[in-house]
Amino acid sequence: MTSNFYRLQYYDLVDYLKEEFEIKVVQKPNEVDAWYPALNMIRINSNLKYRERFFTLAHESGHAIIDN
Repeated sequence: MTSNFYRLQYYDLVDYLKEEFEIKVVQKPNEVDAWYPALNMIRINSNLKYRERFFTLAHESGHAIIDN
């Protein structure tokens, strides 16, 4: 798979979380990857390659969807 494939999948998942659950995804350098239920927010480290970002977001999405 190419980096572009994972980038597209990542942003598709970001859009899905926003539309279906009103979850905001924030990515910043050196961020701790985590789900913050009180803020309805997932934070992702933007230093990661898109492959790792996608799988990290998928993991954190699982926590978020279970909580919702």
